[in-house]
Amino acid sequence: MTMVASDMLSDMTRLVGTGPAVGTAAVSMTTQRLTIGLPAERDAGVLFAMTYGQGGLPVTSKLLWNGPIDLDETRAWCAKYRDNDFYDGGHHWLIGDRPHPMQAPPLVMGAIGLTPGNQAGMAYLGYWLGAAYWSRGFMTEAVVAVCSHAFDVLNLHRIEASVFLSNPASSAVLRKAGFSSEGVRRASAYKYGEWIDELVWARLRTDQ
Repeated sequence: MTMVASDMLSDMTRLVGTGPAVGTAAVSMTTQRLTIGLPAERDAGVLFAMTYGQGGLPVTSKLLWNGPIDLDETRAWCAKYRDNDFYDGGHHWLIGDRPHPMQAPPLVMGAIGLTPGNQAGMAYLGYWLGAAYWSRGFMTEAVVAVCSHAFDVLNLHRIEASVFLSNPASSAVLRKAGFSSEGVRRASAYKYGEWIDELVWARLRTDQ
């Protein structure tokens, strides 16, 4: 019997730690304090305001990403990831508060996402939080939830994250979320006209 590539990949994804099945769409999650939900067009304005231009520098200065070029870019991002297959750019969520049942929608505070790695069963973790919400444990809570989802639902084996060496707060988030430091990647990020060192962190399914 002839097996096409998609069938072979589908069979592979049944193995432990080889990644989600083709066609796996993102789902929303909740934690004690947070909603980790899918983007919607209504969220674009808030996200844009937190990441655009000089006003967004507290956030984007700590990221390889320099922020959106305009509101349309943010709208396009929301449209793409509100119902997206994992193998088409990954799964990306908005971080918001967990409102009272009568309150809607939740207050959007930032974003978090998993992008497929260069091998099956691996993904790269990225995240950011608006400056008004720093130092309150929200990001650690979100990272822990997304990692649990990645291992238990998406069937991943390894999650990797890179942060600027000059950003100890982000490293603290990963340490608290069960990641281990794997060393410095020297001059690996180009930001504001200079090469910057990054610290590599990883968490494995077997670290749980």
